[in-house]
Amino acid sequence: MVAASSVSTSIPAKPSWPAVSAPRRSYSPSAKTLVQQPSVSTAGHGVDGVLITAATKSSVPVHHAALMCRKRGRIVLVGVTGLELSRDDFYKKELSFQVSCSYGPGRYDPAYEEGGHDYPYGFVRWTAQRNFEAILEMMASGRLDVTPLITHRFSFARATEAYELLQSDAFYLGILLEYPTDPSKSRTVKLNSASTAPPARGNIGFIGAGSYASKVLIPAFKKAGAGLFRIASSGGVSAAHAGRRFGF
Repeated sequence: MVAASSVSTSIPAKPSWPAVSAPRRSYSPSAKTLVQQPSVSTAGHGVDGVLITAATKSSVPVHHAALMCRKRGRIVLVGVTGLELSRDDFYKKELSFQVSCSYGPGRYDPAYEEGGHDYPYGFVRWTAQRNFEAILEMMASGRLDVTPLITHRFSFARATEAYELLQSDAFYLGILLEYPTDPSKSRTVKLNSASTAPPARGNIGFIGAGSYASKVLIPAFKKAGAGLFRIASSGGVSAAHAGRRFGF
């Protein structure tokens, strides 16, 4: 649960993000001061907003968030909690409550996720994809350091130990599985060892094996009589699947 005493809504046209640092204050959820201290820190007014990132069936985090907020404050549920809300909590302070959808605009929209129809930049600045792009850019440039979130590292051969940790009472946050790298292994998957003599109508190769290529382009070229010669993708898995499916 994160409480904010001030929130900036100024977003530049091109993100120029500052380095992300730790919160200035934190409180233990088991401490009696969880609700009292934010009020003291804000001269008795309460915080402007609370982000709830908990994962529990209990509705207590929402109740605590309401007590921490100032009058007409805002609560945003990012995680998953119980939703047995107390009318008294919200009525007296005229609080607003919102459940945040994961990723951003476009999530759960088949036209966006499956059809590839983007939302106009000028009307929807932060779509799910653009949110991911901003975060990845911050991580790549070092302005967002997620290293402190990784508490344990296991080689893939010790993966069972990682799952045992999940079932234990030991503290953990981010658990990273490290896969072995073998430079001697080829990144090329041989699909067809038969002769690849060019057909009368020519050969064709594909770079990218996404939904549109697999459902529209490759079937169309195959139906037209083109020889399916080579296919590649960034990860290799989708290319191998399409290659076996269409006979590359």
